[in-house]
Amino acid sequence: SEWISVKNRLPTINEEQYICYCTHNNGGQLVIALLWGEGGWHETDKDFVEWNNYVTHWMYLPNPPKQ
Repeated sequence: SEWISVKNRLPTINEEQYICYCTHNNGGQLVIALLWGEGGWHETDKDFVEWNNYVTHWMYLPNPPKQ
């Protein structure tokens, strides 16, 4: 999968999880899985509660590993 800029396109399926690249205005960067729904990003981990406001790119989750 390739990174998709939030300026170009946002997910269309609600309550799906996506890999997100975030750049915080304090210079921090993070790759994190977030849920998309109700017109915005939602955290799955309360330790990263503010990162949903700094998503610049997203991509679909890869297929799970084969057992």
